[in-house]
Amino acid sequence: MSSFLDPFAAKQRIEDAQKARRDVAQKKQQEWVENQRTIENFYRNLALLSGGTIALSITYLGFLKTVTNEPRFSSLLIASWILLFVCLVCATYYTFFATSYVHYARSREYWERMKEQRETIAEEVPNVRIVGIETKAQLDEYIKELHDAATKSGEGVSWNKRKERMHEFFFRACGLTARLTLVLGIALLLSFAIANISLPSKTQRAVAENNQYECIERTEKEVPNFMAKGMHTAVDYVLLHDGHKIYANCDVTTVNNLDPTARCGFRPLRTYACTVQPAAIENAKASEPLSDLKCKDGDAHNVYLYVSKKE
Repeated sequence: MSSFLDPFAAKQRIEDAQKARRDVAQKKQQEWVENQRTIENFYRNLALLSGGTIALSITYLGFLKTVTNEPRFSSLLIASWILLFVCLVCATYYTFFATSYVHYARSREYWERMKEQRETIAEEVPNVRIVGIETKAQLDEYIKELHDAATKSGEGVSWNKRKERMHEFFFRACGLTARLTLVLGIALLLSFAIANISLPSKTQRAVAENNQYECIERTEKEVPNFMAKGMHTAVDYVLLHDGHKIYANCDVTTVNNLDPTARCGFRPLRTYACTVQPAAIENAKASEPLSDLKCKDGDAHNVYLYVSKKE
């Protein structure tokens, strides 16, 4: 009884194995379709991302131009644009080359089967009876036609094979290039942005330039000491600032107690940085001399000026 049932059991096991293989093949085919769609969407998103990044970087550059006329490391920005544009082109053409590759690969297989079919018929036709072929001469002519057709099919195989290899190279190269250039382009763009974070703005530079005073005249004079006998030297300056002449006096004897290192060290034909002191007198710092302008000379010593006139 067991020997009678064994063939049925064996057949059932074979059918189960075949069904399992078919199920896996069907699932694999479905997943392949989904994977192809996912890959196409991935490269489509790469193209959108690279194009959007270029647009945003141009907007950022426009903002940067409102802050400064001299962005740092502009070569990084240009290099990132080039890489992102290459990514945009490669990601856009990836799907085209991938689809063309599949088309030519399938066409090559078709012409290979067609060539094989015609060669097989040419080999086997003498062994079968063909309607319309009665003589050996007719048979030979028919076989010759089959060989000629097989040769033409071979040409189709060669042509599609060349196209298949070319499009395979381009779609693989486009995929790899798109992935690499996107990462490198964004990295260079981030480097450019980081390099320009601490860039001084036009306003800051304008303030720095507005603080520049050119010394165009220096006059030393002897003045009497305050509530003491004797004389000491004071210096009158004429400064040029923002198209105006500033007449100021420097007398270190009035500030020695609060700033012993202060000097009257301005010299003509030179420009120095000065800041206008606060207007409030009562709130002035007790540790700092009261003056109209506080400046720095060439040796970084403080220079306190008292302005008498502006023209």
